[in-house]
Amino acid sequence: MSNQTDEKFFQDDIGQTPGKILENAPVTPRKPAIINNNNIAKKTQDEETIDLRQIFGLLWVNKILIILLGLCVAVIAFVYSKFVITPLYSASTQILVMNENSGTGNTTTDGKSVSVSDLQSSTFLVKDYTYMITSKPVMKSVIDEYGLDLTYSGLASKVSVTSPTDTRILTITVTDPDPVMSKNLADSIRDAAIKHIQGIIGVDTVKAIDGDIGAVTPTSPSSPNVSRNTLLGMLIGIFIACAIVVLRFMLDDSIKTQEDVENKIGLSVLANMPYKENIEEGLYENDPEKKEKNKLKLRQNGQVIPTNKDIRISKNISEAYKKLRSNIQFSGRHVRVIGITSTVPNEGKSVLSLNLAISLAELGKRVIFIDADLRKSVLVGRYKISKQVKGLTHYLSGVNSFDEVVCETNVKNLHMVFSGIVPPNPAELLESVYFRELVKQLRQAYDYVVIDTPPVGTVIDGAIIGKECDGVVMVVGSGDISYKLVERAKEQLETSGSRILGVALNKVPMDKGKGYYGKYYGGYYGGYYGYGNYSYGSYENEEASKDKK
Repeated sequence: MSNQTDEKFFQDDIGQTPGKILENAPVTPRKPAIINNNNIAKKTQDEETIDLRQIFGLLWVNKILIILLGLCVAVIAFVYSKFVITPLYSASTQILVMNENSGTGNTTTDGKSVSVSDLQSSTFLVKDYTYMITSKPVMKSVIDEYGLDLTYSGLASKVSVTSPTDTRILTITVTDPDPVMSKNLADSIRDAAIKHIQGIIGVDTVKAIDGDIGAVTPTSPSSPNVSRNTLLGMLIGIFIACAIVVLRFMLDDSIKTQEDVENKIGLSVLANMPYKENIEEGLYENDPEKKEKNKLKLRQNGQVIPTNKDIRISKNISEAYKKLRSNIQFSGRHVRVIGITSTVPNEGKSVLSLNLAISLAELGKRVIFIDADLRKSVLVGRYKISKQVKGLTHYLSGVNSFDEVVCETNVKNLHMVFSGIVPPNPAELLESVYFRELVKQLRQAYDYVVIDTPPVGTVIDGAIIGKECDGVVMVVGSGDISYKLVERAKEQLETSGSRILGVALNKVPMDKGKGYYGKYYGGYYGGYYGYGNYSYGSYENEEASKDKK
């Protein structure tokens, strides 16, 4: 690209050359940091309650997973019951227990009378006869009759004896894989039991109700009940799925929603930042001029620094940054030096801080963005910045002057300073008087100074920078980190004297159909702002006007 072509990308710059930015800039003391203790009262762990509506909402969101797991277990139960379990057949026969005594009372069919006391006595005998039916002599007699390869307990396990309440009837049921054998065993056990009882009692007190007909040969298995097992399997699968979802929810102590931030951390949420890729690659593949224009352009000491990243953001994300920008402005006129930090890496603070700087510049404010993550700069890697580019470490170590490290950009009103080479003593450089004086002078030279700091939960650098800022914004990745770690990071900032402006809740799922929180937020942002329209400062207006023409 020729020098003439390069110049057109920087023609709408701040109007102030980097070499004169700090020249004769007055230095005034900034207001002392105020620890933000007046936010929403934080609930202690003992005060936390389970929101049943939230759990029901979570179950509803995962309804497809729950139903699928229920169906899977139901299929397994069906296959196991139908093809694995050996079917069993049950045959039953009945006997009547009587107490054979003479006396007045009701008369039986054979002319003998049965008194009330006889009936009561017969009822008590039922319990005795129940044990006698499955006794060893009865079982041994049946085993010998059929030559069964079974022990006494083995045959007894196939036999069950039941008696309806307040009756003298005993039902003998035998269960066996062979339906004919179950019928034969039931009849033989009945006959052997009657003979055994008569031998002990000495009188004819037990009679077979079904006579010579005996038990009926079963035609369908009594076990397993395939329909019942399948339904039970589905219910078990649904229960297990629900238990897993609820258990994961209860064990997950990460920050997900604005309510989590306010209730658990005690800070206000400045903005909910959508979880949607704001870098749209390949949109202008067929229009090289537009594609080139929407890339971030940098120039340092008259030399153009090549980058390969697009800086357009979708319209709904642009609106989220406008909300963040507005809430920062409402924090007070003196809030001009803004530190952006997070608890751990990969919460999105670096991209958020650069987009915030661009958003502030869109207001016509003079903005400078400082990449103060001296240990591991995300932006240097993201924009493929050459190691030859001078940065903050070069200035703080005295190797270069400030006008040699500041970069002009193709974003109107925006300057940038990258981190530079990784120093052996980053904390000492940030605590030096040179950094404090730099911040003071930049406060006078620019309307806003946005500083991207290292994660405060991993190194002390973020807290060191925070105390030099007018306010610090904590970036919290939704669902990325435990609230306990965020609490510690907050305490670290407050201990250092940093004023916490609030939280930018990042990576919030806004798209419809992406969960409970996605429906809540997406219904608002998606419906109000819409998707598919892209916005980037003056470029949006320029491209729109060109299209109309």
